[in-house]
Amino acid sequence: MTTHTPHALLTQFLLAKRAAGKSPRTIEWYREQLQTYLDWLPAHLDWDRLEAIVFCASSCARRAEGKIEAYLAAQRDPALALSANTVAARYRALKIWFGWLTQRKKLWPASPMAESEKPHVPKVVVDYVKPAEFRRLYEALGSDSWLDHRDRCIVLLLFWSGLRLGEVVGLNLGDVDTAARLVTVRGGKGGKDRIVPCAPELGPELLAYLMARPPWDGAELFVSNDGAGGVRGVLTPNGLRQMLRRRCKQAALRYMHPHAFRHGFAMAFLNAGMQMSAVSDAMGHSSEQVTASIYAHWLTEGLSQEYDQTRRRLLARMG
Repeated sequence: MTTHTPHALLTQFLLAKRAAGKSPRTIEWYREQLQTYLDWLPAHLDWDRLEAIVFCASSCARRAEGKIEAYLAAQRDPALALSANTVAARYRALKIWFGWLTQRKKLWPASPMAESEKPHVPKVVVDYVKPAEFRRLYEALGSDSWLDHRDRCIVLLLFWSGLRLGEVVGLNLGDVDTAARLVTVRGGKGGKDRIVPCAPELGPELLAYLMARPPWDGAELFVSNDGAGGVRGVLTPNGLRQMLRRRCKQAALRYMHPHAFRHGFAMAFLNAGMQMSAVSDAMGHSSEQVTASIYAHWLTEGLSQEYDQTRRRLLARMG
């Protein structure tokens, strides 16, 4: 394999990101998004190697641009059932990769995506867990086994701390300070650490879980069941999703995916008056604008209260 084959260039790019200090999750995200493009290429590209657009003339770059747009258009095939956010993510990964290739002089004279149009992502109502749904699920969880206490801890962290799926399963025992009611998230999205408050109920639930949990020598906080009452290993993201499916069904609730709890955290606290900047910090967003772009459009409770108060004043003036 030469250093200019598609997969070799991808390997170089990922290595550069690792050297730059990007988190393993970020690097894996790049790998997944870009591998999708490389898997699509062989059946649609009339060159057998990406070398056809590496060190090539602008005419080749224009042909590559057309192929990239064809790829992005193909991602909107209804049969794939991809969300607009997923298509936008694949566009973003490609733009960064081709920008890197151009910067490293592996692509000439410019990135074929330099003039590409950013995919439109329509505003949609986010799927979020409502406080009443959380209470119903939490109250339906038992307290008879270590798995019950584990799941109660997880649901508390998802809803009252707004942690991401990967952040929950990545917690170590030392990351939770129940006395201070703080959770340290290490290597979150973008490789950033942050400290997040947690609910007071987490302390006794966590103690009950650790006292009932079978012996486990690892530092990881949440472990999975081996089916015979023992520990199989560290709880995986898929294992957490399966747990939520089972628990939601038992509580006669719709399936509420992990990120819906995170959305529920944001919606509940913002509608209750928490500052956007504080919610942004707790969620680990890169900026307050990111939080606002996701949630501000749907913060209806404060708007309704303001509307009602103003309407009452107007009616009083009208006599």
